[in-house]
Amino acid sequence: MVKSSNKKIEADKKRVMQQLIENSRQNIQEIAKKVGFSRQKVWKIIKELEKDNTIWGYNAIIGEKAGERTTYFALVKLKTPIFDYIDTIIKRVKEKQISKLDIRIKGTYYLNGVYDGISIFTAKNIIEAKIFSSYLQKHYGDYIERIDILETIFPLVKCGKINPKLDQLKKFVIE
Repeated sequence: MVKSSNKKIEADKKRVMQQLIENSRQNIQEIAKKVGFSRQKVWKIIKELEKDNTIWGYNAIIGEKAGERTTYFALVKLKTPIFDYIDTIIKRVKEKQISKLDIRIKGTYYLNGVYDGISIFTAKNIIEAKIFSSYLQKHYGDYIERIDILETIFPLVKCGKINPKLDQLKKFVIE
């Protein structure tokens, strides 16, 4: 009985999370109506998800031109395994030292593959993106073998949302 009950609780959480993914601005009453739960149950689920850090926060998705910023990817290849300096990385991330630059970090991930890490960030232009790359080289140069910066041209999907101006992709294709 307990196993079945735990599966039901997890399924309920997933239904609420899906609604938040689709539109985090909807109020509890709207979510409750869509998933068929009481407002109290939805509120309780959301509070539990926030408390256990399943939900880290809520963000608006802003179009590239509206924010006058471009999204970039910094692909990082390390010289040595991460365990050699993990404490330094954790400390610097927690201190938010990067906030001194005019960039906004959207995500940073430790990877398995050709590259060991990726930072997704926005900057006003490629010059600011290159300054970020230089910052990484300066502060982590002992560990970094290579950084490649990629500039986005056109977002098709952001944070699971289809670009409402998707038809503009056609202007990037030569016939």
